[in-house]
Amino acid sequence: MAVCAGYDDTYFETAWATCPFGEVDKNIFSEGRYIETFRAHNCCMLVPFKKWRCENSQKLYAPLRRRKIALAAEERHPNTGNVFLTEEQRLKKLQDLRTEADNLKKKKYRIQQRMEEVIKKEGVKIPSKLSDDFSEILRDISLSPAQSIFLQQQIKASQQKKACGMRWHPTMIRFALALHLTSPSAYELLRQTGMIKLPSRMTLFHYSHAKAVEEGVDKVKLESLEACVKKFPEKHKKYHVLMMDEMYISQNLVFQKSNGKLVGYTSLDTIEREVKNLEELIDSTEALDSEDTIASKVLVYMIKGVSNGVKQVVATYAVSKLSSNQLKDWTWHVIGDLEKHGIAIIAVVCDGSAVKRGRGLGRFSHQSSHSSSPWTFNRPLI
Repeated sequence: MAVCAGYDDTYFETAWATCPFGEVDKNIFSEGRYIETFRAHNCCMLVPFKKWRCENSQKLYAPLRRRKIALAAEERHPNTGNVFLTEEQRLKKLQDLRTEADNLKKKKYRIQQRMEEVIKKEGVKIPSKLSDDFSEILRDISLSPAQSIFLQQQIKASQQKKACGMRWHPTMIRFALALHLTSPSAYELLRQTGMIKLPSRMTLFHYSHAKAVEEGVDKVKLESLEACVKKFPEKHKKYHVLMMDEMYISQNLVFQKSNGKLVGYTSLDTIEREVKNLEELIDSTEALDSEDTIASKVLVYMIKGVSNGVKQVVATYAVSKLSSNQLKDWTWHVIGDLEKHGIAIIAVVCDGSAVKRGRGLGRFSHQSSHSSSPWTFNRPLI
């Protein structure tokens, strides 16, 4: 038997002091196998003559190597403990912390100066009695951030000489849009009473029509969803469910100034239009002038992530009386566009209407669970 030499490799000598898994052996007994070494806490001390070090000391290679690389790095992670740093790295860390603290103080001072300028320029003076009432409310009641913004916006809007000079907070805009879409008449009633200050209908129109409304698949939303889904590293977060339903709308035609088109007719491609004209000619003995049908419903397609929280409308089609052919063509067109953008569809959800239970969606029920996707052949349907 011979004495274990420990991990005596001088290449890792600088990392010995920072490694907590062993201790330095100064060779006080003048052992001939080593001059100075780093020995594991649970070192066996004795090994056969053919071996240089025991198994416990051999395991020190990985931690010593990590610490050697870390010590050679110019910058360490800010959360690294000081016991694992060299003297130079400790001084560098302290210097960085002092610099960061000085920068935060300067940033705080600039923000305070900016706030004072904004308050001096755009601040609204309120009567002392009203100020005392609000101060008492703020002391006695714990307001949520949304409630606080609402009160601030009401005070600011009440002090405006002209309504056009009011700059509404984004939270108030979203609240007003939700209220207006729920009931436009109720929204106008609230504005006319003067009890609550709300944005005008024209202001809401500009926000709600920032993007032109297009029928069919929304390419902009698809690109946004594609970028969002690509960020998910987990495979199960790339799976989505496609939902569809019909919504009744008011039968009306609207002129779009942006493209000069009339919106409100049903969606028909060239083949469907010719079939419709042929059916009308067969049913009538006289020649008829074909007229477009005004839509009374909208077929809406929405996707919802199985486990990623995504929920977004991706396509809309105006219809009057939905047919099985239209449903089949539109559904597979939407699924195809989604799959091509990396949004995997594993299920389709709809109500139990006769059109949807018929041959419009019949192909889904006959697919095998091991069948490949028509657009991505390397991925099964589920």
